[in-house]
Amino acid sequence: MALPESITDATGNWPEGRLVALEVLRERYPDFLWTGLISPTNKPPFALVREVGFEGAWAQDRRFKREFFVSIETFTEGLEYDVEAPQIHRAAEDAFTRAAFGNEVVGGTAWLVDYELAEPARRLYDWASATGPVQTADLPGNWTRWHSLHRIEIKRSDIGPHVYDY
Repeated sequence: MALPESITDATGNWPEGRLVALEVLRERYPDFLWTGLISPTNKPPFALVREVGFEGAWAQDRRFKREFFVSIETFTEGLEYDVEAPQIHRAAEDAFTRAAFGNEVVGGTAWLVDYELAEPARRLYDWASATGPVQTADLPGNWTRWHSLHRIEIKRSDIGPHVYDY
């Protein structure tokens, strides 16, 4: 790793929200492609999972729990794309809900202690938005993109060190 040890030590061992979300989804649905990056070799159906900023996301005490907003964008194609895409998003909701109630450590790093659907799945039209054309206008003609937003709250699985230990 190129970062100095002082930086990595200061960040503690908090897992990234995106990685926890990907672990939950991949564990529950191993036969589907959940990815953090789109590759030219990806063929629909697949889902892009990213951590996003969200206004109002703030925790008073971040020593033990952290809140993340995770975006899921699905890419489907063919005649059933408007049926299949919402099913993928509902499956993701189910996976997060079960993980939050399951009280199991996810990927050896954290518990998912709370989950909420922040924005239900909806189809995104890639040719334009309210502010003008969007960058993803070059999606293949038979593809469709759906989007949903999820709030997950995690508690790391280890107990320290904490900033208040010094």
